[in-house]
Order: sequence, then structure tokens, then C-alpha cells
Amino acid sequence: GMRDTGRGGFKAYITEVRDSEATDPEPGQAAASPEPKQAAARPEPEQAAAKPEPKQAAARPEPEDPDGPKPVRNPLLKEAAKLARENPSMENSVRFLNEVVRARLLIPVSMDKSPVYDKELDEIILEENTEISFELIKAANGDIYYPVFTDGEEMLKCGIGRGQQSMIVNFDDLAAMLLSPVNAVAGFAINPMSDNMCFTTDMVAAMKKDMEKEGRH
Repeated sequence: GMRDTGRGGFKAYITEVRDSEATDPEPGQAAASPEPKQAAARPEPEQAAAKPEPKQAAARPEPEDPDGPKPVRNPLLKEAAKLARENPSMENSVRFLNEVVRARLLIPVSMDKSPVYDKELDEIILEENTEISFELIKAANGDIYYPVFTDGEEMLKCGIGRGQQSMIVNFDDLAAMLLSPVNAVAGFAINPMSDNMCFTTDMVAAMKKDMEKEGRH
């Protein structure tokens, strides 16, 4: 089941992930000493040109599965999160929220049937009636959140092994989950071991309202 860390903020103790002890950083260390892997936060010059064509990611598939889907990377979101944290001006906050709304994020799940990757459609196809259960984390105050990640490296920081299944979700998917009548989850947290950007259900509802006003669905 779930364990409460009791220390302020999140430490990603994820349900049903048992190998985390070996890989969890010391409390509080995650943000202080980013591993070299984190280079994704500062995209290489040619990537920073704000033209992250899907083609670019295809050039560097994850080593395990060259025929699998393109790896999820969010250099622009990571950069916007860093700026918003260092200088939470209105401009930086708005830029960050815009990137969150655009991003494709990873959410760890368990499925009772293995999904199949369709290369032509570039889509993961789930068998009908696949049961999906989501991993959850607990905040110090007891609230439950969905952990979501900008990339595979961030998932590894939480002690989630490479074998962990994950789904790609966007803001609309997360909003639909959080705003459903039966939802009991307090919100979602992006990269709980580093950026730890939390969005409560109320914030998500307000953002959806604003998007509808602007005619963005």
C-alpha cells in the first residue's frame, strides 16, 4: 500500500513499486544535486530553437526498444518550470502553465493486459476491457496525488524501474480524471522528486474554465 513520508512535501513512495529503497535519493537531495542525466532541462542549442519537431525525438529512441514509440521528452516544460521556480513572475508563470497544457506527460500505471504498439499509427493500442490502475503518492498532509513525469529519467528518480508501464497523458486527460464525479485524488504532481509542481483539482478546474473562455478545448 501507500506509505506517508511524514517529511514536508513529496517523496515519491509509489504504490506497488518495491525497489525504490535502492534508488531513492536521500531526502532533500534530489533538487540540490541534479544528476548529469538532467541535461534535458537545458536542451542542446539546436533543440532550443523552439522547433521540437517530432522527427527529432525519433532519432534517439530509447535503447531498449528501437521499434517502440518515441520517448517522451519535455525540454521546454522543464525549462519553463525552472524559470517559474527561480523567478515566479506573472510572465514566467503563464509560460509555465501554457507548457503544462501543451505537454505530453508520462503517468505510471499497471495494466492487466499488455498493450501493443502499432508502428504505423504510432499509437499504443489497449485491448478491450483492459483494467488500468494508477500509481499514487501521498503528500505530508495526507492528500493523494497522481505522479506525472516529463521523461523517463524523472521516473527513474522516483525509484520506478524501467520495466514500469506508463501511459502518455496530456492536461485534458488529467483534467478529465480529476474532474470526474467519482474522483478522490487531490491533484497531480509533475516530477515529484525534483520540480514537484502540484496542481490541485480546483486549479485544474479553473484552468479548464479559462481555456474554454479562450476557445481552447
